Amino acid sequence: MTKAEILACKDVHTIWSVMQEISEFQADRDVWNHITSLTWEKEKERIKNFFELDEDEIDPMIHIDYQKKG
Repeated sequence: MTKAEILACKDVHTIWSVMQEISEFQADRDVWNHITSLTWEKEKERIKNFFELDEDEIDPMIHIDYQKKG
């Protein structure tokens, strides 16, 4: 899989598998940013439901410190 294919991919598990196989991608900031943003989209919905927040109340750093809003 090429870097362009990874950056076009929307499946976190596929990207993670490729990263484990190809060490070049493990150190690539663009690949990490892409997988992190995809993970954040899924996590954002879970956080919104867990804390019963409105969309504008969601802090992008809350996934690091759950005690912040809890």
